[in-house]
Amino acid sequence: MISFKKKKLKVFVFDKTESMADQAAEDVTAKIKELQNNKTEINIIFSGAESQELFLRNLAAAKEIMWEKINAFAVDEFISPGMNPDFRVSSQPEKLLYSNVNLKSVNIINYAAEDIEKERERYEEIIKKNPPDIVCLGIGKSGHIAFNEPGQSSFNDSQYVSIMEPDENSEDQLMRDPNFKSLGIIPKKAITVTIPPLMKCPNVFVVTPYKIKAPIIKRLMESDVDESLPASILQTKEGAKLYLDRESYSLCK
Repeated sequence: MISFKKKKLKVFVFDKTESMADQAAEDVTAKIKELQNNKTEINIIFSGAESQELFLRNLAAAKEIMWEKINAFAVDEFISPGMNPDFRVSSQPEKLLYSNVNLKSVNIINYAAEDIEKERERYEEIIKKNPPDIVCLGIGKSGHIAFNEPGQSSFNDSQYVSIMEPDENSEDQLMRDPNFKSLGIIPKKAITVTIPPLMKCPNVFVVTPYKIKAPIIKRLMESDVDESLPASILQTKEGAKLYLDRESYSLCK
């Protein structure tokens, strides 16, 4: 494993994806155990996608976590009323984590909402009332964090939750993801927690393995902070941790 900093962002690169997931889960577990000694409730935002699977499995198996103190929140979701619910973004963390531990609450976005603005407002109120203590993210092929896509998101968004359209790079990534590719087409609308409330969170953990992410990780390592690359905001976050495997880091010098 090698480690370094990209401005304020701590970067860890592992030879094996399994080692990467192990360390990310260990670090999140340590932070939860620290917080649970002083807080009656802990709010954690989780992501879904193939890149999060090993991390979520490891976290579900972690010892000494008081899950009954934890409120889980989805960071984003497709909006597609006719979609098979098995293809929800939230279905993966539900299967791998939520159903295997005794959480205080699970809060997700309604993928089948007929009124997308009403659902956005509903979930925004939830996030405002429950600011996250921990955020667990990935970085998409487009450079998004959550569904905050380039050209649609702002580092100074006044909304806590916004409506986005998946970027073509995100669509390509999702169509290769075993969790979504059988859907055949990626929904054109999504609801996401925006960048400001994510970056206000004191503890940000970003898990980004696999070769498909290598080009965007290379760009992130070579770029300054710029809204055209939403993930670049991570460089400004004190204590944020980015976990990579050898494949996702393979194009970097």
